[in-house]
Amino acid sequence: MSTHSVLVITVPSLLNRQLSQVFLKDVRTELGDLRARVVLDCSAIGHLNYDTIQVLLSVLEKGLQNNGDVRLAGLSGKAISALAASGARSLFEIFPTVDLAVASFGRRSSLAPLKALEKTRPSIQLVA
Repeated sequence: MSTHSVLVITVPSLLNRQLSQVFLKDVRTELGDLRARVVLDCSAIGHLNYDTIQVLLSVLEKGLQNNGDVRLAGLSGKAISALAASGARSLFEIFPTVDLAVASFGRRSSLAPLKALEKTRPSIQLVA
């Protein structure tokens, strides 16, 4: 991954404890020890439950550990309210669209698929 690349990861619409573990394992594998710039596409999420909030925080933690950054895109108003109620809203930069979130890293590019994963696994794309 180049220093200008942005990973776009689609968060599944529903995450329970078991699916969260699979999702996080796959995301951690993709991030490895890279200084990743990540956009989590949350447009499929209608309601943020505890497990989903924990996933968002875990991805943020992994990104920051590697001196990277994680941004959220496509959250509904209800989801943003739930994130605020959890106390985690201030930890994230949130954008209405993936394109705006990617552009916020200072480089705009078209999305290119990185890897095809199962439905319960994250959809990960690399923006070069």
